[in-house]
Amino acid sequence: MHIKLSLTALMLAILVLLPIMFAEELKPIEGATVTVYGDNGEGFAVTDYNGLFKVVEGLGEGIYTARISAKGFISKSIENILVKAGETRDLGDIELKPSATIMGIVETPDGKPVPSVPVFLKNSEGKIIAPPTITSSNGAFIFDTDVTTGTYIVEAYPFSFEGFTFQTISLGPFGSMSFPAPKAGKSFLEGFSSGYTSGISVVQGGVVDGVVVKLTPSGIISGRVTDTQDNPIANVIVIAFQPKGEGFNGFFALTDSNGRYRIANNLPTGDYNVTLLFPKGYVWKFTDTRGVHVVAGKETGNVDFKLEKSGVISGVVVCPGDIPVANVTVIAVSKEYFSFTFTGIDGKFRIDSGLGSGSYEVIAYAGGFTFSRPVSVDVTAGQETGNIRISLPTCRAAAIVEGRVTDINGKPIMDAAISTTGGSTRTGSDGRYQLTVELPGNIKTAKINIQASKRGYETSIKEVQITAGEITRNIDFTLTPMKTGVITGRVVYKTLITPTPTITPPSSPTTSPTPTPTTTPTSTPASPTPSPTPPPSKGLCVIATATFGSELSPEVEFLRWFRDGLILRTYSGKCFYTAFNAFYYSWSPNVAGFISQNEVFRSVVKLMLYPLIGLLKLTALSTIPIFQIAPEVAAITAGFIASTLIALIYIVPIIFLLILKGVLPSRIEGLREISKALWQITALVILTIIIGLNIGSPPLLTISTSIYVLLVMVSTTITAIHLIQAVKTHKS
Repeated sequence: MHIKLSLTALMLAILVLLPIMFAEELKPIEGATVTVYGDNGEGFAVTDYNGLFKVVEGLGEGIYTARISAKGFISKSIENILVKAGETRDLGDIELKPSATIMGIVETPDGKPVPSVPVFLKNSEGKIIAPPTITSSNGAFIFDTDVTTGTYIVEAYPFSFEGFTFQTISLGPFGSMSFPAPKAGKSFLEGFSSGYTSGISVVQGGVVDGVVVKLTPSGIISGRVTDTQDNPIANVIVIAFQPKGEGFNGFFALTDSNGRYRIANNLPTGDYNVTLLFPKGYVWKFTDTRGVHVVAGKETGNVDFKLEKSGVISGVVVCPGDIPVANVTVIAVSKEYFSFTFTGIDGKFRIDSGLGSGSYEVIAYAGGFTFSRPVSVDVTAGQETGNIRISLPTCRAAAIVEGRVTDINGKPIMDAAISTTGGSTRTGSDGRYQLTVELPGNIKTAKINIQASKRGYETSIKEVQITAGEITRNIDFTLTPMKTGVITGRVVYKTLITPTPTITPPSSPTTSPTPTPTTTPTSTPASPTPSPTPPPSKGLCVIATATFGSELSPEVEFLRWFRDGLILRTYSGKCFYTAFNAFYYSWSPNVAGFISQNEVFRSVVKLMLYPLIGLLKLTALSTIPIFQIAPEVAAITAGFIASTLIALIYIVPIIFLLILKGVLPSRIEGLREISKALWQITALVILTIIIGLNIGSPPLLTISTSIYVLLVMVSTTITAIHLIQAVKTHKS
């Protein structure tokens, strides 16, 4: 009867204390960015050490959206925020949830770390989901912001390259021409292609460390570009692309002062076409490409090009009224060669590349069916034929307007919109703009209205007279800010309220237990697994993190605090965790992965963990005073209390149920003697722990503390069953 009352009282105590134990508090996030934007303005602020922010400029009256971001957290957007002029809108506390974290290293195929290369995080479909990060000097990378629960791919590039685009230019009566053009790119480490690791599963708030991304070897194409006299030609773009433009593979290089080039990235084994891209001042045809077979890891050299000096055709394109025609294509074609250019706003053109000696037909093409009569021109390589006048039947004139946009204090306004009928542009960081305006019909001069606008400012309009082919300068705008409102708030995250005792580690022994060796997991495209760092550093509670969904959840924070803030501050506690971690981390990552993907199982595990957290709370509350006086005694006491409660709450009910179901016999003889013997052995193990502390023996402490915890649980279980049997016998 007394046993039942004691167990009932214990469970009631846990239920009463749980709400107190799981009390949460909001902690501020310093350095969070708050970006506010809407139709009538935009603003920006950074939170202070209290998590507070205040957006005081740029918010005219209207509806806004605020986006809040902080390193280590998931960004949040708040929409439909009404801002009134002269008023402050307080958003209150804005809680951010912790992000998952993926850490690792980028290596060459032979295992050397790769510094200063971009690394991208992609979802399982290959879509980039976060801004790229750059590897550190030791090749390390980390993604710790806006990473939600899911499976990811990490890909590293020893270059930046967006691939090739095949551009098509319409040539009017001559048809059209397509040519490969590389997008923006840069090489960071020659001789390699990208590498990736896939199947990286993370839980929001959790950490996956030890991801290894290995670059793959690239083939190399090298050579030299010279003129017919063997003089080097510098600054020529040389591109290597797959036949028919298939795939992402290929790269480019720029010739140096000696005319040499080296394409050394993104060339896996295969066939490539190598050509030059519009070598200025020289003759070149895209049909003159060189076919090259590349082997990854090897260099194919002596892919050379020898160029002839180009002739030059220059002149002007006009329409009726002698009005210069802007932005039209001028094409020169012979039996062997072809080239083109575009007119400026003054109608002038100059074709200075791709023209070998010969007779050419030159036309101007304005799109659709609008093109000029051909003009015959004889060209000599290396010489200029000028003053060619081409007439178009219809006009397409243009003028340029330049100026600057500032606020009422003379400060330049960046990204202001400058627009008119027939053209638009935006200001740069210095507030300056250049607007190209097309004039309608055969008009040479015209008056137009130019509008300058920017969110948060009143729009300004000016009437300007422009002339075809000319630049109108100093058309400046001063924008007046709208009457604004203010947005304030605080950015926070939730954490658990836990007592934090001040514990002084023992002065002796001075030696430290040998930590469990950790191996960096080898990531493969199949399935890298988390490799938690064992204590004394801040390790992972992987089961609890997967169950409660976040490393920063109150429950996980308490478990980590109990371990790091109490037990691991003692010598015996560190030794115990050496053995415990070897056991726990051998299976927990796989279980955590299953929990994170199975909602029903997660709920079951959550219910099972709450009693554990509750009993550890009771253990902490009862031993904190002892930790401040005698930490090692407190650790042994905490181990006794926690192990006893674990046995009573988790083990004894299961065995009792098995007895009721007839799986185990209803009466087991000799339990009293077994129980007595086990407690005597437990006392001897405590003595062994004391000896281990005095002689400073990590192996002895690791073994004895592990046996101690197991013995207490077994002894408690046997004793409880014996007492239950004794009560039943007494009643009968």
